[in-house]
Amino acid sequence: MYDDMASTASVLYAKKDFSSMPDADFKVEDSDISALYNKDKGQYKLDEPTRLVNYISVNIVPSQADLLAGQQAVENALVAQLDRGSGPPRARRICRRAPEARTGRR
Repeated sequence: MYDDMASTASVLYAKKDFSSMPDADFKVEDSDISALYNKDKGQYKLDEPTRLVNYISVNIVPSQADLLAGQQAVENALVAQLDRGSGPPRARRICRRAPEARTGRR
């Protein structure tokens, strides 16, 4: 059924990076921007209230020790859950292996 509905096309295209074209070759006046905005103003209307949110983004990369500590905490929680008789069957099989097989450490 999918093959009956599928369509294919052959496309040829050329690509030129915008950064390779000098800005001076493309003059845009403030009046051009205002005219385009006013023409399409309805597209920019928001029907729901908006909120301004300020935030910063900080990439925090855990150390190898942090990763191992996190892995150990998860394994300890899983083992505790399994000791109570709960937990999925696959987890029970994994935790029955030797501790070094679970953590990849020897």
